[in-house]
This record gives sequence, C-alpha cells and structure tokens, in this order.
Amino acid sequence: MSQATIDANGIMSFDYATKEAGAYTLGIVSYMLVDTAYTDKTKAAAVKSLASFILSPACAKDKGEALGFSTLDGAFLKKAQELVAKIG
Repeated sequence: MSQATIDANGIMSFDYATKEAGAYTLGIVSYMLVDTAYTDKTKAAAVKSLASFILSPACAKDKGEALGFSTLDGAFLKKAQELVAKIG
C-alpha cells in the first residue's frame, strides 16, 4: 500500500512502476459500492454494519489474514472508515 494514493472519494491510484525490493506489481483491490442516502433506514444500518465489520479486525485481520489478504491500516483505513460513516 505504500506505493498507492487515495483520493477524497476513496479511489486508489497505484504506482505500478515501483522499484521497491520484493514488491509485486500486480494487486487485487475489492470495492464495496453503496448508497449514502437510503430511504429505508434499517437497510442503511445493515449496510453500514456490514461495511464496518469488513474493515474491523474481527473480519479483516482474524479471518482475512489466514486467507492471505492484506488488511487496511493507517491513512487507508481512516479514509475507508470516513466513507463508511457517510452511509445513512
């Protein structure tokens, strides 16, 4: 993740020409596209809860790490959490 940037909308841009030792230039990124203004507040709460769980250590680290997934941290995690907070 050190060779990537993230914009205000959560869009990531990668530097595929990195010269970092051991870096692998291919990566797979998962996105969760959601509405930020649900008319059904129960649905909004469920979507927000799912997104929060996916970013939580209970999912991202405890489950994902065993599957070989990388977890978000630092500025990337903070930005993802800010975007999840907009779901409503």
